[in-house]
Amino acid sequence: MKVEPFPSIPVFKKSPNTHVPASLNKVAPTPLKLIDLKNSSAASEVMQKYDLSQISQHELENMAKDLAELGAITEENRMALISSALFAPVKASKKEYETWANKKFNVLEKQSASLNSLREFRPGDQKSILYLEKVHDILMNLAALNSRTAN
Repeated sequence: MKVEPFPSIPVFKKSPNTHVPASLNKVAPTPLKLIDLKNSSAASEVMQKYDLSQISQHELENMAKDLAELGAITEENRMALISSALFAPVKASKKEYETWANKKFNVLEKQSASLNSLREFRPGDQKSILYLEKVHDILMNLAALNSRTAN
């Protein structure tokens, strides 16, 4: 039995390496709203507090919440960011979960590895690939905001 965690995936700007079956192209495309530019300076300030190469799950959740509250990202994008990084141990106790949720990791690296693995081992799973590409694009936009303020 195949369980699809994200039943409704919007069509968005495709990566140049992605082949999308004609059946998916029948869905009316909705533009991917990554960062609301009118709020990009406020979003840049939020991003100065976080390092995507060393971030915990709790920090990622707080960052996404702050960005969504500013209107810099949509609520859908906030949920995508949070769920994409969930690499929680299965059947963890509350203490084990808290230890894991505070452990720092490189979300850019982890998400890229997940996307590459999915492309390699499940190339026919276009919905999941498109979803992870969306998350990748959001993270790359946030990383660019962060690096822009550092210069």
